[in-house]
Amino acid sequence: MERNADIRRRVLQVLRDSLSVNLSEEEMAGAVRLEELFGMDSMAALEFLVGLEREFGVRFAPEQIEFDLLKDLPRLVRYIAERMPAPDP
Repeated sequence: MERNADIRRRVLQVLRDSLSVNLSEEEMAGAVRLEELFGMDSMAALEFLVGLEREFGVRFAPEQIEFDLLKDLPRLVRYIAERMPAPDP
């Protein structure tokens, strides 16, 4: 579960960096749906997606990408966790 918490923290950092969202960690702490924090249009979603791919070294296959995936924080964290290499023991 600690790994997912780290992924969540990093996703929110990518969100802040790639979209220039000026929210503190406290303001983002309870977020589940990212549209609760800001509106995301298709251009913002693309910038966010590219930032996530760079941060986590994962690829989002075009056929698997749903706009809703990028707005649903728990689902997005699970998606990334499933595609990342397992941490060294």
